[in-house]
Amino acid sequence: MELNTVIIAGNLCKDPELKYLAGGTAICGFAIAVNKTYTANNEKKQEVTFLIVNTFGKTAENVSKYLTKGSGVIVEGSVEQSRWTDTAGNNKEKVRIVARKVNFMPKKQDKSMEEKIADEELIEAQTTNSIKPEDIDWAE
Repeated sequence: MELNTVIIAGNLCKDPELKYLAGGTAICGFAIAVNKTYTANNEKKQEVTFLIVNTFGKTAENVSKYLTKGSGVIVEGSVEQSRWTDTAGNNKEKVRIVARKVNFMPKKQDKSMEEKIADEELIEAQTTNSIKPEDIDWAE
C-alpha cells in the first residue's frame, strides 16, 4: 500500500514567491514554520520546523495574492524528494510539500464586513491542483 499524504498547519516565514513554468502554469513557493510544544524535565519547550511548500495554478496565484509573512495556513498535499547533481558535481537533495490544497487561516485581528466577505470569496476560489510531480523542474 502506498500512502503519501500530509496535512500540516503553520505560518508563512516570508512572503510567497510566484513564478510561471514554461507552459504558463503558475507555481508559488513559500516556507512555513510549524511549532511543536512539549514538556521535558518539567520544563515547557518549543521546537520549530521549517518546511518548503509549492502549489500550482489558481491556488498558487491566490496564495501569492492574499498571503504574506506571518499568515496562517493549513496545507494538504504530498511529500516529494528531488535529487540532482549541481554544476560543481555535488549531489543535492530537497524535500518539499507539493500542496493540493491550501486553506487560509483567519487573522486574529478584528475585520470589517468587507474583509470578511473577501475572505469568504477567497476560500471559495481555492482549488485543488492537478499538476503532476514529473512536470516540475525541481533543480531550481
